[in-house]
Amino acid sequence: MVTYNVVTVFLQDGWPLCDINEYIYGPMAMWPTEEQVREFESGKAPWPCVSSPSDRCKCGILATQGVVPSELGYGSFCGNAHGDYWEGRTCDWEDFSGRCDLLLKLGNTLEPWKSRKQQELKEKIRKEYDVPIPDNDLLWGKIYQDMVHETGVEPEGLYTRETIIKYWRQNRSKYPQPLTENEKRENRRKLLEEREDHLGYVVDPNAKYPKGSWEEYLQQVRVRKRRIEMEELQQKAEEAQMETMKALVADLPIGKVNVDKKGKGVVVAGDDDDDNDDELLCEGDSD
Repeated sequence: MVTYNVVTVFLQDGWPLCDINEYIYGPMAMWPTEEQVREFESGKAPWPCVSSPSDRCKCGILATQGVVPSELGYGSFCGNAHGDYWEGRTCDWEDFSGRCDLLLKLGNTLEPWKSRKQQELKEKIRKEYDVPIPDNDLLWGKIYQDMVHETGVEPEGLYTRETIIKYWRQNRSKYPQPLTENEKRENRRKLLEEREDHLGYVVDPNAKYPKGSWEEYLQQVRVRKRRIEMEELQQKAEEAQMETMKALVADLPIGKVNVDKKGKGVVVAGDDDDDNDDELLCEGDSD
């Protein structure tokens, strides 16, 4: 710790001049009160100049970059304004050379930046693979209460939600299976249609209603609902047709193909009593 002696120079208003924070243009707004000065002079409290200034400027930049040199010769000091009477000095922390690179470098090494990037990556993976996560009502309700009751610790900070999700994964058998995003959207759609059906609105499917009106919206809902029903019926019909075709071809005889060394194959029919020719010449064999 660097110790500075109290200088004996006084300003015109009677306040002593301390060079530790370079109060050379007048008293700062945070200058000590008369009671604090009496405590300094009596030795009950140390003078403010018993320690060196911080390496980091109040504007957030280290005192080695983006600052002006100290006028008292002991290094660099920020010249940004910090009071009503701090005049005649300018800090170039807003436009000094390399400011953007410095801010990026400082920001990329801070914990909030890392936590945010990790959280964005987790959310991206969950969205891409449709990972089911409990709703916030369940997550911050019963699951959070059970976790606090079991561990006796209330999590705080950026990782609170992830801590709750981790506890849920370890005890997921105690809670209902969460729905995927597709299932949630389907449930919301069905709930909306049920509400609309319950209201009993009747619209003409062939009429043309004003754009943006409730009638037009309900008309589109009816059309979408009919389209979904038709697609489901068509899919069921195709599945039934495929099952019928499989049943028809299941009893058909299956021929066996023999291939000689020259690459020409001879298809030997199964049990066909009506045909005396047991050999069928392949295409390309004219002999």
